[in-house]
Amino acid sequence: MPTNPHVARLLAVHPDDEFALEETLRHSGSDEHASTRASRWIDGLMQLENAIQRLGRPPRSTDTSESLRAFEWLRRQRRREQSLTGYQSQRLDLVAGFEWDPLGDRWSERLDSLVVFESGNRRVPLRSATDTAEVSLARWRTRQLSLLADGKMPYARILALRVAASGTDWIDPVLSTFLKQASRQ
Repeated sequence: MPTNPHVARLLAVHPDDEFALEETLRHSGSDEHASTRASRWIDGLMQLENAIQRLGRPPRSTDTSESLRAFEWLRRQRRREQSLTGYQSQRLDLVAGFEWDPLGDRWSERLDSLVVFESGNRRVPLRSATDTAEVSLARWRTRQLSLLADGKMPYARILALRVAASGTDWIDPVLSTFLKQASRQ
């Protein structure tokens, strides 16, 4: 049995995560403070996985207080991505439904949908369409054009738009104009 009280407590609660504990402790250092940090990290991970199991999805900011704690812990891990140990990053990748950049992933999915729509229909999606998916895509496109026009779109997204626009044989005329203006800035 480990002599460190934090390690002993953690192993009593999570006996199957001994490897996680060892890896986390090895990268955190051996002092009492590091052991406490490692113990809290694994406790947070277990709370996250319990919340996902209970909810059937990763926790959101609008969830109950118990799930909200798991959401806040998850948000801190995303912010600290560069300072996490290799084990911690890999372990988070194994969590069901976990994404490092969920908003960025959703944005990329919407861009892909726009490219498919415009290439297939050879026109932009219309806000006056009867198809709700097309209306939603048209609204998303309008928001992106506004961000681009106002100079508020992140550079990485401008590059993604350029790549998407160059990969099709049909070019969105308004988007093409905004991309040209953005490249001059």
